[in-house]
Amino acid sequence: MIKTRSFKLKLSHHDFKLVQNHSIESAKCWNDIIKIAKDYYDINKKWISKFDIQPLIKGQYELHSETVQGLTDIFNANRQTIAQLRRNGDKKAKYPYKEKHFFMIPFKTHAIKQTETNLRLTLHSKCYLNISISNLPKIRTTQLVWNNGYYLFYTFDELVINTYGTKTCGIDLGEVHSIAMTTEEGNSLIISNRLGRSIKRYRNKKLGSFSEAIHRCTKYSRKWRKLVNSKNEMKIKTKNQLRNLYHQTTRKAIDFEVSNNIGEIVCGNPKGVGKNTKKNKTNSSKNRQKLYQAEFGTLKQYLKYKAESKGIIFSLVNESYTSQTCPACSTRKKPTGRNYSCECGFKAHRDIVGAFNILRKKYQCELVDFVMSYRHPIKVSYY
Repeated sequence: MIKTRSFKLKLSHHDFKLVQNHSIESAKCWNDIIKIAKDYYDINKKWISKFDIQPLIKGQYELHSETVQGLTDIFNANRQTIAQLRRNGDKKAKYPYKEKHFFMIPFKTHAIKQTETNLRLTLHSKCYLNISISNLPKIRTTQLVWNNGYYLFYTFDELVINTYGTKTCGIDLGEVHSIAMTTEEGNSLIISNRLGRSIKRYRNKKLGSFSEAIHRCTKYSRKWRKLVNSKNEMKIKTKNQLRNLYHQTTRKAIDFEVSNNIGEIVCGNPKGVGKNTKKNKTNSSKNRQKLYQAEFGTLKQYLKYKAESKGIIFSLVNESYTSQTCPACSTRKKPTGRNYSCECGFKAHRDIVGAFNILRKKYQCELVDFVMSYRHPIKVSYY
């Protein structure tokens, strides 16, 4: 299984300028690739293949030959993704078109030399970037990416550990509780998203205050630049906080699956929940904003690859009416609050009811008593 890791680089002034100059060179190559592809499409009404692009840009940049190949691979992958989205009905999806001033620098096998304590990346002929680092796995590919500082992203192979689980588990993704899960035996876990909601609330308020202050400034003035930089730093910080939170959340979920001998996860697919929130006036503006900003796709992605790394099957099902249907008598009732109660006498947490009904969408499971536990993904300190 191929996995990705990243870490922030601490570069000297010389190395920083070196990487920055090659990032500019990479942007020139990227812009030329887009222009060649667009011109070819305008004339022939079809896309040029990446193998026809590579000879046209070969040897024209102060970049390693595999870096140039990597840029064409990235463009081709983006082009295929957009084509698939447009075939699926997303007509707003656009092919790469923006002119870049800086761009990532990809490296392939022959541009990477790795030892126990050092990683050497070939930027171009006789020009290297040496990174002192140890305990890295055997690297397949790398990318130098700017994100308020240069980060090194690298891919490597990891052995899939098969847990040989025999049981099944249902997962309900949510906004208040990011993950609620229950096994066929009734063992249940709810992981809170209160910290994630707090981070997003802080981000929304700060974005509003920054936008108001920026609007009062003259564009490109010193005060304007200072506020824009502070705004971008805040966005990057909260993005990293949420990324860490969701990794911790999904790790707790997979550890629960492994400890309960789970072989397959049945997850409800909340696709489309955040669409058309402006048109949906049944919810308040605050609730519509929360639904729009809910990162269900990120949670699904993290759960999928973490489950597959443990040999657990991950499948998606339609989750319609799962939180409204009573598991005991199958009547539908829209719950109020966090608990579900039915006229037949059945009572349980609404998210656990949803997770159990999601599991029933694929497997016939008998109703059992739920043994529920509740936890936060990380330790939270309150001052």
